[in-house]
Amino acid sequence: MIVDSNVVIDVLHGIGERSDKIIQGYVQFASERSPAINPVIFAETASASSSLSAFEERLGELGLKVEPFDNGDAFRASLAFRAYRMNGGPRTTILPDFLIGAQAANRGWPILTSDRKRFESYFPEVELLDPLEF
Repeated sequence: MIVDSNVVIDVLHGIGERSDKIIQGYVQFASERSPAINPVIFAETASASSSLSAFEERLGELGLKVEPFDNGDAFRASLAFRAYRMNGGPRTTILPDFLIGAQAANRGWPILTSDRKRFESYFPEVELLDPLEF
């Protein structure tokens, strides 16, 4: 299972009732499936850490393993980006969600996310898990 940035941020830094629910969902899903992130999620979530080693230690405490991309993942992301642009998408650089969704699609992983929108549109074959709905 790949854990989207929005969930990782709530697990690391969340405050409030919504974050508490996301943390509970993460704990439940992580106990059932091996949680992972990729380098994009790493970059999106590490900025509040004091050091690389501190962040890596925290990921380890959460049971999150970093899974690198391969060329197949990158190519699948390019196909999603092409479809996005053909559908009138305004961004001219690839979106992080395409890299996350492509890796999940290629590897048969579900995505734990509280933001389903783009994943549903461009990766309909990927199982989406919402920590707010566990």
